Amino acid sequence: ESLVGTAWFFSIFFLGGLTGSVFSMAFSPASQVSLGVSGALVGLLAAAFVISLRLPMGPFRIMIQEQMLPVLIGCLIPHSYSQGSPTNFNSHFGGAFCGALLGLFLFEEWKGFTLAPRFKGGAIFISFMGLVLFIAAAIVPARNFGEARRLIKAGIPAGKIPGSEKDVEAWNRLGFMFQNAHGVLRNYAEAIKWYRRSAEFGDATGQKNLGLMYEKGQGVPRSKAEAEKWLKKSAVKRRAQ
Repeated sequence: ESLVGTAWFFSIFFLGGLTGSVFSMAFSPASQVSLGVSGALVGLLAAAFVISLRLPMGPFRIMIQEQMLPVLIGCLIPHSYSQGSPTNFNSHFGGAFCGALLGLFLFEEWKGFTLAPRFKGGAIFISFMGLVLFIAAAIVPARNFGEARRLIKAGIPAGKIPGSEKDVEAWNRLGFMFQNAHGVLRNYAEAIKWYRRSAEFGDATGQKNLGLMYEKGQGVPRSKAEAEKWLKKSAVKRRAQ
């Protein structure tokens, strides 16, 4: 932030996170959970390293680059694992790509000995739009939070027969919410739990959803046999209805 100013700092953060999310959706498997903030942080590192090249050669520039380069390289080498889940390096690559491009742009456009780069107005606009999109993205989960709590309370312990079709519907909706992060944090294991409860009760929708989870490898090891089993049961059930 001290290199480029607050406006450009948040612009790079937002655009790095956005590009990291795009890379993640484009190149990562559907079963992999990702947070855009990792791409945003790596984008800041890449931009800062490129922009540091305009500093006069000396101890200060060398210190900055020596601090950033090992962290940046570590974020781009696919080796890290966290709690058994592979790190989403596609998000890192996207953030680094965007950060490096923005760094090059500022490097070329930053003329003379001014304290901050040009186009501050554009940077403020980008930062403002990033804030608006962040708030908009938070509204949907916030609006679904109450419904999520109600559905969780409606969950019946395993082994109990549901009292009505509404209970089975609640199980399927809970599975959907955990699978797609609607009102709750994404949790494929919880989604599997609710889909399986519905599927084992004999609900066609639950059987279809469980089969698709096996087909995609979300929350369970990918299994063509299990996927076909549950999808076939769902098709038979639907034809009989």
